[in-house]
Amino acid sequence: MVVIPMKNGDEIAWKDFRQSPQEKVRFLLRTITAILAMCTLGSTLLLLAACSTQNNIVNPSSGIWKIVHSANPGSAQNYLSAVAATSATNAWAVGSFSSKHLGFQGTKALIEHWNGTSWSVMPNPNVGKPGNFPSAIAAVSTNDVWIVGNTITDNSVTNTLIQHWDGKVWSNVKGQNPGKELNVLGGVVALSAHDVWAVGSLSNSFDNPQAQPLIEHWNGTAWSTVASPNIGTNNTTLDDAILVPHSTRIWAVGTGATYGAPINVTPTTAGGITQETPVTAQTLIESCCS
Repeated sequence: MVVIPMKNGDEIAWKDFRQSPQEKVRFLLRTITAILAMCTLGSTLLLLAACSTQNNIVNPSSGIWKIVHSANPGSAQNYLSAVAATSATNAWAVGSFSSKHLGFQGTKALIEHWNGTSWSVMPNPNVGKPGNFPSAIAAVSTNDVWIVGNTITDNSVTNTLIQHWDGKVWSNVKGQNPGKELNVLGGVVALSAHDVWAVGSLSNSFDNPQAQPLIEHWNGTAWSTVASPNIGTNNTTLDDAILVPHSTRIWAVGTGATYGAPINVTPTTAGGITQETPVTAQTLIESCCS
């Protein structure tokens, strides 16, 4: 299922894509245009942040990939999950690190910067003592970079993590947390200094997640929540977002899952009967804001 926004005056309203055949045609044309734009986009710098217990940054040169040395501040775990670049001498990679081999207690946000010569760890204000987990990064300019993710509070509530680089220091920025127990941001897109979007999911309970899509917007002053369509499944999440090159079109992707009643399952190997919950899942694609 695909959902696209339709403008109504100055407001953007999200609309079920299945409602209009005409919209389907327009969507296909937009998709083809986006694919062509991405296929013809050239870049002199391509960086891949790879997740492992010791993070590595891989850089292609003349078609040959090579390992570029990166910092590993954690004695046990170091992860990189996202990367953004404004030029060949200014790139950022984000993730997390920990000096413990088990659990997430004490996990801190990891921000590394490329200056054209080497990668170095940048100081940043970690919010939650139990754990901080940046998951996405987007750069407006050299002096305007955003990181989103989630942080775990002392009372085990998961809240949004939003941090901003102003060219000098990283600082925490207050985001919205509409879910009582779970608020997670998995993707961020920056169109300008006053137009940044983040997507994720929220839930009012850990025991019975019932997750719903979470969309937040930065208007240059504050973050606010924006209504998102829910496809009707009882666990719906948005996990990532991208900006189509040379446009204001944003694509966000995720999953909608419905859980059935637990059923008894006899394992193929030795052991007693166990209970498993059947899951029916479907893709979720949403779009904004052209």
